[in-house]
Order: sequence, then structure tokens, then C-alpha cells
Amino acid sequence: MLEHWARTTMYVAGFIACLSGTFLIWTDLAVAVVFSLARPKGNFLGEFRLNGYFFEAYEREEENGTKRFRLLASPMMDSAREAACIRYLVNEGLIEELWPKMSQKIKEEADWAFQG
Repeated sequence: MLEHWARTTMYVAGFIACLSGTFLIWTDLAVAVVFSLARPKGNFLGEFRLNGYFFEAYEREEENGTKRFRLLASPMMDSAREAACIRYLVNEGLIEELWPKMSQKIKEEADWAFQG
């Protein structure tokens, strides 16, 4: 039999571990729900993981008739960081590996990412 203080310590540690696990599950589910609600309308191109981010690539037609390449990332990122990721993917040739013959098309259609 363990002494009273040892049992109490194990109970408290187990309770904290259970709460921590519940919190992690809850936050993961919340991110999944937000991520699924944030999905843009458009042509789904595929998904990949890079540098701790999960990306979904979309090609979306704008109101003026032009097409726009978009990355939906989890965790979320602002548009400046999204543009930096698109530049990186195109310039390093990763787009060509993921979607052959598409990097030039993306470079032309996603000119907003290559400005500035």
C-alpha cells in the first residue's frame, strides 16, 4: 500500500493529465471545425504538409473573371505569409512536383503573390 501523500499525488497528476488531454482534443476539434468552415469555394487542387503547416490548395475564379491560386493553411496565416509561401513553392519548384506544368500558370494567375 502506498502512503496517503503518494496516492493523493498520483490522483492529482492523473486528473491534470486527463484535463490536459481533454483540452488538447477539444482544441484539435475546434481547429478542424474552423478549418472546414473556412474552405474556399473553387477547384480543389490537393493538400500537403510543409514546415509544420497543413496546406490545401485551391484555384478560385474571381468576380472579374481572373483565376486566383489560394492556399488554406492550418494553423491559419495572413495574406502576406500566404503570398510568401506561394512564392517559395513556385520558386523552389515544389509546385511543379505537386502539380506538373502548373507553376507557370500559377505564376501568371497568382501575380498578387509575386508583387512587393
